[in-house]
Amino acid sequence: MKKTGFCVLLLLTLMHYEPIVAQNKPEPQPMIFAIAEKDPVYRLGYDSWIQYLAKNLDTGLPFKKGAPQKTYKVIIQFIVEKDGSITDIKPLTKEGYGMEEEAIRVITTSGRWMPALQHKVIVRCFKKETFVFSEENIFAAYLKRYPAANIPADSLTPPLPGIVTHPDKDALYPGSPDGWVSFLRHNLNEAIPAKNGATKGVYRVRIQFIVDMDGTVSDIRPVTFEGYGMEEEALRVIKKSGKWNPAIIDGKPVKSYKVVPITFFESKSPA
Repeated sequence: MKKTGFCVLLLLTLMHYEPIVAQNKPEPQPMIFAIAEKDPVYRLGYDSWIQYLAKNLDTGLPFKKGAPQKTYKVIIQFIVEKDGSITDIKPLTKEGYGMEEEAIRVITTSGRWMPALQHKVIVRCFKKETFVFSEENIFAAYLKRYPAANIPADSLTPPLPGIVTHPDKDALYPGSPDGWVSFLRHNLNEAIPAKNGATKGVYRVRIQFIVDMDGTVSDIRPVTFEGYGMEEEALRVIKKSGKWNPAIIDGKPVKSYKVVPITFFESKSPA
């Protein structure tokens, strides 16, 4: 009898049981890197980005709208997706006079970028770009001072032959990273921004150059516009650095591009 009662109870329980319908959960988005081993870059690199800005950014826009005559810097953050497309474009500054909108327009129309790499795997990554607005188009002036010998005039065509952009092993300063840090500590004049009136903050300049198969360095040029003499000081230090260990592909040295960041810390505001 007890067994019969148990079966009836079980049957009633099953009759009232409503199966839980599986809900469709959204696929988790791949993580977004703040910094990757190889940052996302515009098409063929920094030179082609400067070319694009020189042709497309209206650097005189704020003055047409009544802004005081001075140099303005606008910073835009965005995400470079795995397929090189641009998403989530946001201004990080509020200079006004249409500058943020103009910078966003230029980013939006820039097309696909070269995505970031982490352990040789393509990843999503944040990117920040600085846009300088001044009476003189400093991007056009840059191209006059540093002719784009590294790449063809048409930035959509392949890179010039013989210069590698993604080697198996990057070119390195001898004894890197400790050797490079020690060299900077003994040779970089960190007081340069203060002497030139820079405000308190952290400034990160980047210098691009070519390291030949024998380690010699050539075609040194800045790829940032922080000012206050910092790019000039970084150029001086790179020229003084001597020979580097060349990049490697399949165990053999190759001629390659190299971009190094150099950081200046300014702890005091100008008097």
